[in-house]
Amino acid sequence: MCVHFGRQKQNAPDTILTILKIPIGNEVGIIWVGLVAHATMNEKRGAIMRNDIIFSHENWQGRPLRAFLAIIAARNGVRLPPPETEVEGEIPALVNHGRWMAHCGCGGAVVVSSKVPLFWCPDCGNQANKGKWLRVIFPAEKEEIEKELLKRPADDGFRARNRNWLPGESVADLAKENSERGIG
Repeated sequence: MCVHFGRQKQNAPDTILTILKIPIGNEVGIIWVGLVAHATMNEKRGAIMRNDIIFSHENWQGRPLRAFLAIIAARNGVRLPPPETEVEGEIPALVNHGRWMAHCGCGGAVVVSSKVPLFWCPDCGNQANKGKWLRVIFPAEKEEIEKELLKRPADDGFRARNRNWLPGESVADLAKENSERGIG
């Protein structure tokens, strides 16, 4: 169940109060209540975000991965994510603008978790995967990749446009790019 209450303030964007019941396993579920305004994540947090880490879900969001994706899915009119036990297939992690992400074939993308390495797209509900989660595959050299990327400048760590890595790129490739640009 998802209920939205909107109110227009003078000279302010819509503010929406969302109440969402999310079934989790055999439990009755949780209810999430929060205010969502049209603002960037940095504006909501009131500060520029850290630039000394490569972000993953757990150091960006304050709520569990499944609960977060359920909120976005409900907003998009997509069914809720299945239990985390419904996993089939794999998807590679990549770094985009300082964030560990996985990209869906539908064009959606999600900041992924290294603690709960599962991917489910809140834009399409993983329709191409029969609605099931995909296991996120992080590179074996994850720490070394992050170390090279963190050498690159960023005003805002969550949107660090020069901190990118794609599967197939080696740590040596990143170090060479850094050296060619006088970083290192």
